[in-house]
Amino acid sequence: MPSLDEITRTTGTPLANALAAGLGDISYGQTVRFTRYQRTVLPVDGFVFWVSTGETQDVQGAIHVTTGNELTEDQAYDQSSIVLTTKTEVHPFHDLALDTIWIGDFEGVRFAISSRSSRYSQAGLFHYLGSTVTPAFQSQFIDSASMLQKMEPVTSSSLALFLALPMLGSVALDWCPWPSGVPVFPSFAVPDNQPPPYVAVHNAPDGGRAVSMGTLDPRRILHWALLNDDRLGIINSPHIRDEKQASAEINALAMSKTIELDVMYSQTALRDTALQLIRHVTPTLTRSS
Repeated sequence: MPSLDEITRTTGTPLANALAAGLGDISYGQTVRFTRYQRTVLPVDGFVFWVSTGETQDVQGAIHVTTGNELTEDQAYDQSSIVLTTKTEVHPFHDLALDTIWIGDFEGVRFAISSRSSRYSQAGLFHYLGSTVTPAFQSQFIDSASMLQKMEPVTSSSLALFLALPMLGSVALDWCPWPSGVPVFPSFAVPDNQPPPYVAVHNAPDGGRAVSMGTLDPRRILHWALLNDDRLGIINSPHIRDEKQASAEINALAMSKTIELDVMYSQTALRDTALQLIRHVTPTLTRSS
């Protein structure tokens, strides 16, 4: 006796046939183009980029988009959830190598498939879930690997020092070499299903503290404050921090950095500056002939 899956794939159940007809009616033969990207890790600090392979695949089905506005203290963007329903199973979505991902493009919105949901054999439909590639991650999808050849370290923390531990040699450490076959990864960037043992290094964004001024400090702001000491003063040693904004769909961190300034200011100078801004934008009325 054939199994339920075999019946659904060959003749189809009455429910599957009805739903397939309905899917065809609402999709109008719609197709979504997907492009395959290859995972590339920047060797200097383990940062993850995705490079286009040029391989594409058109998937026929109905796509449902739910969009919401996200607002934080430093970002404002649209975040969309994607549901792609197809009549046939799309094997590349779940038969991928660990270093490959397919990115869809729908009306200019790029998204990644993260899972398959609500699989009911009698229905004969497949539902794939994903979410959009947010602005913070757009720059990590590139068209050519040549763009990475001159890339400097992305991270500003001590991460690179820890990632280099398995390769650093020292006569003083000959008695205690790094264990063979134990890789080191940045936190939130451990490859899918990585077998232990391995080391994950996490640099907390608020864990760093500057003890002196460095060459990478925000000198433009510091110089402005020094030349306008009657308005604004900076009372800390600001340093660049790597934020941990992660995306599970692409298994990567965003190139997100912050600088925190502790300032003191004169309220009189603040009021005078505000009045100057108001006068600067005061409209003028002219009479037309």
